[in-house]
Formats: sequence, structure tokens, C-alpha cells
Amino acid sequence: MLVGDDAEFVGAILEAMHSESHYTLVPAYFDSALERKFFRDEESREMLGIILDNRSYPFDVIKDFGGLMGTLKNNIMNGKPDIVSVIDSSQNKVISEITKLITQIENLD
Repeated sequence: MLVGDDAEFVGAILEAMHSESHYTLVPAYFDSALERKFFRDEESREMLGIILDNRSYPFDVIKDFGGLMGTLKNNIMNGKPDIVSVIDSSQNKVISEITKLITQIENLD
């Protein structure tokens, strides 16, 4: 079990490995697995480059505060797009979870 400084050290190593993999592992995977094995033409390779250069990760997908986005998506898929009432009923929980996250970030000494 990791405690104290060991946890910080392991976290720093994992972060460094993740960062380095962005420059080594990911390009190697895309080059060998995707470009060489699956793509049949130059246009496909260019399209992959465009996709990778413009990817983003919406925060609501990563952290669904109060289950708001999940509830909205489910309601819309089930033909119940009452967005206002879903937001109203989730508002307190969303604000509470955002406040908790802000407090955790502020205490990351």
C-alpha cells in the first residue's frame, strides 16, 4: 500500500509515463496498426491526421455532475425532452458536486 511521499512519487512517475506515451506509444500505434494495416489510401491517412489534431474531450462527458447530462441524454432518447425540469431538479446536486470539486482542487497542495 502506498502512503505519503510514495504515493506522490508514483503519481509523478505515472504522469511522466503518460505524457511520454503521447509522443512515443500513440504515434507508433497509429503508424503501425492504423496507417499500415487498415488504411488503403493517402486520403485516409490525412483524415486520421485531421481527426487527431482536432480532438477534444468535453468536460461534461468526463465528469457528469449530478448525472445531469446522462439524464438529459436518456430523456431525449426516450422522447421526453423536458430539459428545463431536468435542469431544475438537478441544479442543487450539480452545484454541490462542482463546489466539492473546486474545494478538492484548491486543497491539492
